[in-house]
Amino acid sequence: MGADSPCRARYGQYLVCSLLAVLAGLPVGSLAGGFIFAFYNFATQSGKLEDLAGAMGLGLFVALVATFLGILPSFLYGAPLYALLARRGLANSLSALIVGALPGGVLIIVSDAQLGGLVLVFGACVAVATHVLARRRMSSLGGAGAEPSSLEGVTIH
Repeated sequence: MGADSPCRARYGQYLVCSLLAVLAGLPVGSLAGGFIFAFYNFATQSGKLEDLAGAMGLGLFVALVATFLGILPSFLYGAPLYALLARRGLANSLSALIVGALPGGVLIIVSDAQLGGLVLVFGACVAVATHVLARRRMSSLGGAGAEPSSLEGVTIH
């Protein structure tokens, strides 16, 4: 297949849509993961109402760190794999959840369970947030010859 083949251009369109969705999905998903982390930390530590603000602050800090640490995995692993799934018609909430949770699951098995658990939660949250943001635009690519209006005139090589 050459650089101008229809399959390659189609995957490129899916990849662009996926990468754009990751731009918003990464911070939104990290924020959701940060809230989950904060509530878990709050519930397991003291459970006292006066400690809730501290737990939320810690959750927001962890979310910020997760956003920065998640840039490379999201753009180099998550977005291309999600674009491939979308190209094949397999992108849905469950497949996005699996793609996001897989690195954390592997880390739990191979190395550190605590770090793996964090990677699993944040990866799953980012993947589902990205899926929610990408699915409408991706569905416009589904038909034969369908091109998203925002990508008209864009040539992908």
